[in-house]
Amino acid sequence: MTAQMRKRLRAGAGRRFGESAAAVAVRAGAFLAAFLAARAPVLAQLYPLGIAAAGAAPSAWALPVCAGAALGYAAGVPVGQSAPYLAAVLAVAAARAVCTPRRRSVPPLTPAVFGALCYALCACGMALVTGADVPQMLLAVSESLMASGAAYLLAAFWSMRTRRISQGDREAAAASLFALMTAVIACTPLRVGALSLGVLLAALAALAAALYAGEGMGAAAGVAVCAALAASDAALLFAGFGIAAGTVTAGLCRDSARSAAGPAFVIAASLGAACAPSAEEGVIFLLEACAAALAVHVVPAKLWSSLSPPASAAARPQALEASARLDDVARALCSVGETMAAVCGRMPKAGEGFDEVCEAATRRVCAKCRRNAECWTGSSPDAFDAFNALAPKLRASGGVTAADLPPAFRAACAAPDRVCAAVTGAYQAQIARRKAALRTDAARSALVEQYGALAAAVGHLANSVYREELPDRRRAARLEELFAELGTPAIEVSVSAEASGAVHAVVRLPRSEFTARELRALTAEVSAVCRCPFETAAVRAAGEQTVLTFRRRRCFDAVFGCSARAAEDVSADVFRTAEDGRGSVHAILCDGMGTGRAAAVDGTLTAALLEPLLCAGTGAEAAARLAGVALSLKGGGEELAAVDVLSVDLYTGRARLYKAGGAPSFLIRAGEVTRLGGESLPIGGYGRVTGRTESLELCEGDKLLLVSDGVTAPGEDALEALLAHKTRLSAQELCEAVVAAVSDPTRRPDDVTAACLELRPLVRAV
Repeated sequence: MTAQMRKRLRAGAGRRFGESAAAVAVRAGAFLAAFLAARAPVLAQLYPLGIAAAGAAPSAWALPVCAGAALGYAAGVPVGQSAPYLAAVLAVAAARAVCTPRRRSVPPLTPAVFGALCYALCACGMALVTGADVPQMLLAVSESLMASGAAYLLAAFWSMRTRRISQGDREAAAASLFALMTAVIACTPLRVGALSLGVLLAALAALAAALYAGEGMGAAAGVAVCAALAASDAALLFAGFGIAAGTVTAGLCRDSARSAAGPAFVIAASLGAACAPSAEEGVIFLLEACAAALAVHVVPAKLWSSLSPPASAAARPQALEASARLDDVARALCSVGETMAAVCGRMPKAGEGFDEVCEAATRRVCAKCRRNAECWTGSSPDAFDAFNALAPKLRASGGVTAADLPPAFRAACAAPDRVCAAVTGAYQAQIARRKAALRTDAARSALVEQYGALAAAVGHLANSVYREELPDRRRAARLEELFAELGTPAIEVSVSAEASGAVHAVVRLPRSEFTARELRALTAEVSAVCRCPFETAAVRAAGEQTVLTFRRRRCFDAVFGCSARAAEDVSADVFRTAEDGRGSVHAILCDGMGTGRAAAVDGTLTAALLEPLLCAGTGAEAAARLAGVALSLKGGGEELAAVDVLSVDLYTGRARLYKAGGAPSFLIRAGEVTRLGGESLPIGGYGRVTGRTESLELCEGDKLLLVSDGVTAPGEDALEALLAHKTRLSAQELCEAVVAAVSDPTRRPDDVTAACLELRPLVRAV
């Protein structure tokens, strides 16, 4: 054995000894904490914290915590009251020995609830034996419920991977604050001389939270410790009031002058000292406040890292900055388009009048003629009249000959044929320039519209970047632990929730294969761990990794029906549906203007352009503008298409109906028919898209009918009357009934399409 190997073995033995010593110290601390919590009274006569601590502690600490709680009840609770508490702790220990968790180190709440129930039964039984009244039994039941609730919050606190006062979600913040309140209540009976450890801990924790976790979290901590002191000893209410006032004041000073936060805390806390029952207690409280203020500034700032805001709070300004930058890009694009339109609109248009035609002809022929001075000096009025007389003939036929010149001018002119040829050439060149200018103006208008559409799309993206979405680190920690216990440790886990209620989780694993049955079983496990019903996981391969995406189960299901009849061999009406993967469904109805193949190309092209833009998250308005620009640049004739876009959030039922030149739509709700839509223009051409958007709140059973203009040709009132008698039909049956009703062979043929969305509650397959 080499010396290096011996050194490594000694280092390994030392590490193992240090780890075992640390584990013993942690268990001893857990025993002491449970002992103090069990003997600490709440509201002067209740002792629920020992039961809660025994039921909520992690499995590795279960034995010392239960032992500490039992010893605390035996030593700190009056003999006549301790029996139900001891029975409850024994019940918790027995339940934890039987209900060993399979997948999580934090136990479920079953042992805590079992212990609380045991306490309620024992306490009520003793009350009946001793002849106590009903209020006493109700108090025992209330205490058992209090113990269950406290166990829930403490279990949530211990389940957090990073235990800090400032948390990203409300439940975790509540659990952290309750853990602080429990510590304050447990320490309040302890004293160091005249000073109370509970008051010292409350002042220190609240002030540190105000300085390092923000004024909002500091104020919450101040209120929490105030309630804890009042619950522990009603005589300490003045101290809780003083700490809360000092915490709020220190939080307001933290940004301007952090060094002044400590003195400000003491000055504001003196309000509580003034409310003390005696001058002696007021002085003692001021000493405790000063000690807390001094300790906050003496302890190094890095030791308060558990009070700093979580990473999600730091990421929000980054998202806000990205949103602001995208918004700046959108404004810049819009400004570029407006500047181009303004500059090009003010540019002079040279060479557009008939004078320029005459001038070009004279430069080409007359300037070299020997009779130039005689014609344009001595007889200039006759020459001008002769050239002006050619203008109507040029506009009518596009060219002139010598026979079109006035006889006098033709007789005096040395080369009438050459003059007429020059005039014809100059005029035709002017016509070509005008056509080129029209094409340039059209392309410029399309470019300006494209800049505006891109600006609108980027602006929509800027609004969606900074969504009301917060990471849920507690659920992410549970998921990470679940996959570790399943034998496939996750590379990365993230869980986040949006304001609409949509929750999604993303788990990145080493390359793995899953069958459909395994995915359903895994989704059930993830839903149980996250306490949120998820859709069956979506699997995506990313190189040597597999990405699982879990999305919250939707509240609604979108059922579509569609029926159509073409006027010719192909229909210009195109209906498509698409889901964007974020809980929204889109329905697109495009009606190419006219009938036949050319109109069908316009309708199909427009629908094909809109679908990927909508699925990518672009708003309907910006998507329609971008599709309109592309349609206008297709060429080949009049490119126009009426557009209806319906977007529905399947989590909330909120819908947006965008219409650009389409026929009215109809909402059917509870047997009533409502007409939707207004005047708007189809997209295409070179003009700006002027669509209309209407926001709706769809409910279960609502139907929304989209139709092409061929359906409303007989009359919108007649169609509305028909729908009023067909409200009970399904979406597909309704569309078929509408198309059958408007199929009149005596009417001018037009494409007919009816599409209907019906919102139904989501039904899960068993």
